Amino acid sequence: MEPSSEEYGRGVRFLHFIGETQVVGLTGDGRNCLFSRINPTINLVSSQFRKTKEPELKRELKEFGGLSLSVLSPDGGFLAIGNGSGLVLILRVDFEQGKIQVGSRVPSYRHQATSAAFHPTKPLLLITYVDHSLLCWNWKSQAVVYSDKVRGQNELQPLLGSAWSADGEMVAIHQVDKIYLLKMEESETTESKRRRKSGAVEEDEDGRRIRFEIKSGGSKYKYLGFVDFNQKKELVVVEVKPNSLIAKLPPAFAKKRFGM
Repeated sequence: MEPSSEEYGRGVRFLHFIGETQVVGLTGDGRNCLFSRINPTINLVSSQFRKTKEPELKRELKEFGGLSLSVLSPDGGFLAIGNGSGLVLILRVDFEQGKIQVGSRVPSYRHQATSAAFHPTKPLLLITYVDHSLLCWNWKSQAVVYSDKVRGQNELQPLLGSAWSADGEMVAIHQVDKIYLLKMEESETTESKRRRKSGAVEEDEDGRRIRFEIKSGGSKYKYLGFVDFNQKKELVVVEVKPNSLIAKLPPAFAKKRFGM
């Protein structure tokens, strides 16, 4: 008998919508990936992850542990998951057919990945880490195309989130109280120019060098919980005050730490 959605729902930590009629949920322990249709109620269609018969996926998930991040690509065909040990996997997914396969494995990093974001049109995954590192992975060429630390931020606060603009030109990353806007710039590598001039390729998408330039950084926010772009390239920002935490703190400490 197929378990009910309520049974799995107690541990669901990440939810992703595919269009307006489908939803994907992942449990925080990394054991279950649930796919449901909304028509008009939520009906569990399949549960796939730890029970997979794909040998590579079984091997990767064996020691994966709990999830620290989960993000679905704009077309719904790829799912990136990360754990507390710095491992990030990109999975090829077809939830309708019940198929999940390992598409790419980002090189392990020594710190936990805190967020990830798919480029809207290119095979790029942007990843932030708890030590303020920013990494861009080309999952088509299986190569790191950018890796550096974000300078000028509050080093006591980790990077918590990242998002691409709809046109793929800008990136927003944020800490608990600051948002940084970065512009992505591409340039052709020397090897790529040589291959193109020799006629080996017409346009080498995989042979581009990428860098990010900070355009602005603001600290007018407090307790940022969510930052993303809408289709008009405007930022959508959600602030959440930690009321539950403040209520448990001594008044003097709460005023000093949170200004309340």
